Amino acid sequence: MPQQEVITFSLNGKVVEVPKGTTILQAAGGAGVEIPHLCYHPYLSVAGNCRMCMVEVEKSPKLVISCATPAAQGLVVRTDTPTVKKAVRGVLEFLLINHPIDCPVCDQAGECKLQDYYMAHGLHESRITLSEKVRKRKALDLGPIVLDSERCVLCARCIRYLSEVTGTNELGFFERGDRTQISAFLDSKVDANSYAGNLADICPVGAITSKDFRFRCRVWFLKGTPAICPECSTGCNMRVDHRNREVYRFVARLNPYVNKTWLCDAGRFSYKNLNGPERLLYPMVRKDGAFSRESWAACMSGISRRLKDSAVSGSKPVAILSTRMTNEELFLAKKVILGIGGTVAALNLTGGNPSSMEDFLLRRKDHTPNTTGAQKLGLELLSGEMETKDFLGRLDKSRFSLLVTDEPAVLRECGTNLPLTIALATHRNASISEADIVLPMATHVEREGTLTNFEGRVQRTEQSFPPPGEARSAIDIISGLSGALGMNLNPGSVESVFSLLAKECSAFSGLAYENLGEYGSLVKTT
Repeated sequence: MPQQEVITFSLNGKVVEVPKGTTILQAAGGAGVEIPHLCYHPYLSVAGNCRMCMVEVEKSPKLVISCATPAAQGLVVRTDTPTVKKAVRGVLEFLLINHPIDCPVCDQAGECKLQDYYMAHGLHESRITLSEKVRKRKALDLGPIVLDSERCVLCARCIRYLSEVTGTNELGFFERGDRTQISAFLDSKVDANSYAGNLADICPVGAITSKDFRFRCRVWFLKGTPAICPECSTGCNMRVDHRNREVYRFVARLNPYVNKTWLCDAGRFSYKNLNGPERLLYPMVRKDGAFSRESWAACMSGISRRLKDSAVSGSKPVAILSTRMTNEELFLAKKVILGIGGTVAALNLTGGNPSSMEDFLLRRKDHTPNTTGAQKLGLELLSGEMETKDFLGRLDKSRFSLLVTDEPAVLRECGTNLPLTIALATHRNASISEADIVLPMATHVEREGTLTNFEGRVQRTEQSFPPPGEARSAIDIISGLSGALGMNLNPGSVESVFSLLAKECSAFSGLAYENLGEYGSLVKTT
């Protein structure tokens, strides 16, 4: 690959080196110099219509917009001169002439770039009274989003996104002059768009907000934790915003190699499944057709005793694990089950080729996040209920015990007439009625670990908060089971489990948990 040409220029008196073709705005951001901007977005075309990013370039007769001006060799750029500050202040006043005083009730407060820039560069007295402001439509319901035309600064990010990324073109400019506003044709909704939720993310002000999050919580009360979306094998990077152990929203997180800054609506709104009332909070044992609460110690002791009894009688344990589990969870479960002479496989109910596209952007047919991880760990992959039945049919027809996760099909189709069925589940569902023992497991936001997406990129997901009640992470459950069986793996931290995994699995060799970085690392292809 030919080496990219590098140019050198001066930025506020400091020498900066950037690849040729880099704009002044991009170069400044890389050098830690913030240039205010509203219409620029790294994954959309350059519009240059907000005029906030103007800078002073030596020998230029007037200020230039930095988002559309490439840095050139020997260029001398200033972003902090009185002329630049006056221009930015003037643009801000122009943008705020007809802007409503909605900050106290606006969901974007705390995340609004216009609000931030006014505090940093404006602080001027308005020369327009409230009665003189142009009125536009407010709280227009467009499906998953709500549009407030009065708050719009006409940056056109939403229009460009719907044109260039989704190709659906639902929004456009209407009217002229200071009456110009963004709207949908005949007020049609955007709910047919599977990526409409991104509109709330890319809007720099409070013009487009998420109907789902609207008026629920002020953003400064929320804590954000980096995580990986569990809804398909793309492994989109997202942020879990939570408070008091309740998830309020999922927001897209930057990863230029995976999802850029986008997130599909299926993944974005999947947090609702976490806050349901059917959450399992303690272990349960089925007796006389009904479940009763049991302690972890009693469950582990009972499981250990029955597995040992099964081994004496020649019966082998079988673990059918979920490809929703992390690499560390799959690795430890495989190690424990093989250690007691059992058989292990991984179940992927979505079937099909994991590399097949379901849509042109992010969504894939494989709706589980770690199918590739299971394959790289050497687990046999079962793609659906028929393959699961065939797999069980190939085993010894004599008695065997079955250990599963919260995959309903395994319990529904294969859980009856077995000596022992153990379900690791997060929520109550009809399928767990087939289990003998139900162990409450942490959801994906309550655990940490790594997931391997369809292209083999290993990415970290962090724990947002501990699981409720007596629920435990799968690693803690597997570790407890190994102790009850006398194996005493003592896996320790997730980092130490990954270290052991990397030593024993060739695909992960050379990777270190602490070095995966913000964007993850690729496993070996051979």
